[in-house]
This record gives sequence, C-alpha cells and structure tokens, in this order.
Amino acid sequence: MKGGYAASWIVSLAGVLLILCGQSCRRDRQDSEDRPIRILPLGDSLTEGGRYPWSHHSYRGYLHTLLKQAGYRVDFVGTRRRLPCGGEDPDHEGHSGFTIGPVDERVCPTYDLFSNIEPYLSSSPDIVLLMIGINDLLADDRRCVDRRSAPERLERLVRRIVDLRPEAQVLLASLLPVEQEPDPWPEFDAVNQRAALVAAATPQVHFVDAHRETGLATGDWSDGLHLSRSGAQKLAYVWFQNLKPLLEARRKTSGARMPSPRERAE
Repeated sequence: MKGGYAASWIVSLAGVLLILCGQSCRRDRQDSEDRPIRILPLGDSLTEGGRYPWSHHSYRGYLHTLLKQAGYRVDFVGTRRRLPCGGEDPDHEGHSGFTIGPVDERVCPTYDLFSNIEPYLSSSPDIVLLMIGINDLLADDRRCVDRRSAPERLERLVRRIVDLRPEAQVLLASLLPVEQEPDPWPEFDAVNQRAALVAAATPQVHFVDAHRETGLATGDWSDGLHLSRSGAQKLAYVWFQNLKPLLEARRKTSGARMPSPRERAE
C-alpha cells in the first residue's frame, strides 16, 4: 500500500515538474522572440565617431535609422554611450585610436580590442559589426604594434570573439580606403585579404567588402581618414545591406514579431 502511494506521489510530482518546465521553456522562447536583436558596433574611431557636426561622423546613427525604417527591431549595445548623428541609440563599442591587439602589457597601454574583448562582449550581442585595423597600419611607437603582423592578429581577434560568443554572427568588414593611401600598400591589402579568408573558413563570420562596396569619393572624408556625413551614410548603407540577410533569417527561424506600421513610426 505504501509502495503504491509513493509511486503515485512520484508520478504526480513528475507531472507537475513537466508542466512547470514547459511553462518556463515557453516563457524563455517568448522572451527571445519579443526582444530586439542586439547589435554590437565594435571598432575604432570610425565606429565611435566624433562630436558632430563639427567632427567626423560615425555610421551608427544612419544605420540605426535604416534598420528602424525597414521595420527591424534592433538594440545597439556596448559599454560606451555617444549619441551619433542621424540616430537615437547611443550604445556602442567604438574606441578612437585602438588597434587590433594584443600588445605587450609590460611596455604598452592596452589600447586595443583583443586585450579588452571579454568585457566588450558582456552585452551578449546577437550580431557583431567589426571594423578594425587601420590604426595598426598607421601605428607609431606609442602603439607598440608591428604592421606586418596585423593580418594574423586580426584573425586571432576574430577567433577569440567566436570562442567567447559562439552563438553570435560576426560581420567582419575590410578596411576602408583612405583618401591618399600609398600605392601599393601591401600591409593594407594583406589585412583585407585575411579578413575575407577568415570569413570564408568560419560559418558564423561574414565578410563585408566595405573597401569596394562603399564607393568612397572626394567629399566622403572629413580629414582623409575619418568619414564625413556622406561617407558615413555610404558605410551605413553597406552595413545595412549585409545585415538584411541575417536579420531576415533570424526573423524566420525565431518567429520574432515584426513591428506594426504605427510602431515603426513612433
């Protein structure tokens, strides 16, 4: 008798646990579907931008506007905040002057992405927009980096991001042209070639050929290196075009709700 009672009690308890688990799983799935997609803009001053409109522009504001107008629910994330021109989401992870890294911490300050990447990914992004490396090629003695090793260090950084955030998608951009770049510039070409190779070999990494796709021309730079309003708008459109397939695929697989026309206008 006691054994039968115990067995019945265990079956009842198991049923309750299954119901609770099912409810919890549904809530987790609903939370995942309802929340905006977290996008981390990661890079140097081209990501950070200056204090507009008197300085150089970042692509972030223009990109956020394009995404919102297209009906995508996104949230830019990062540990830094600066409201960019043309947008309304200040969060980002752009650091002016930063190199790829790593550097020798015994002799140089860690003004680089690799040395700080763990806290930079603490926002748990779904998508990372990575553009970095031009400061490695323009480096002086203060930055303690070897131009020739930039391609290998870029690959190491990307591998580290994938290891730390394997469920995220990474859009890895080539370096943008500068207004008066040397010709030839083998180190520059080597970084862009390595970026393409890394993306081709890594399923969650996608190459963005910003060097070619932006089509920068006279007037698109503010100082020969940083972007003017028109240059930043061009870069934003390139990011947008490369983001769309990822956002559409994510929406279809997750069943995430798209905003209504009224929500888009708000």
